[in-house]
Amino acid sequence: LTQRTRIQDLEVVKNIFGNNGQDGFHFVRTENGSLNAVVFEDNESTNNLGDGFDLYAENSVDDRLDFQLRRNDINNNAEYGVRIDVQAAARIEVAFDTNDVLGNGHTANVIGFHPYDASGGFAGNAGAAGGVGIFGFEEVEIVFDAVDSRINGNVGDGIGIDAFDYRDTVRVDLSLTDVEL
Repeated sequence: LTQRTRIQDLEVVKNIFGNNGQDGFHFVRTENGSLNAVVFEDNESTNNLGDGFDLYAENSVDDRLDFQLRRNDINNNAEYGVRIDVQAAARIEVAFDTNDVLGNGHTANVIGFHPYDASGGFAGNAGAAGGVGIFGFEEVEIVFDAVDSRINGNVGDGIGIDAFDYRDTVRVDLSLTDVEL
């Protein structure tokens, strides 16, 4: 979605995203594209060479972008089970309810992987692939509310929160209720 694009809601329900050469599902919103909510429900994202779900928002300050992930099975992806990448004054809220994020963050031969490991710009991300990766660049706001979910058995982080560098302001409101990490 780019500027002046208007969609009421996007619902992705009962799909299988498997064995892809990159991400299972890749979503991008930039330049204040108008979208009320993105709902992922009862999906399976497995064995992808990138992320299971890759959610990206940039320059979208007009409203908060809401993601709802419910009852998804996100497993055995080479990078993150769920990557949330928020940049340049974007604001998002993620309701994460009854999801399984298991065994992510490795290649087919079970070697840990993270796309930024070779970069000196990201401090402390050795072994950072895995369950849920939350990344912020510039000044962003992220609300992540997880309930009754399993995020475990991943290579590296269960949940990782990273800013690009020390000059960035990443406001995160993280709530975990009955989450197995």
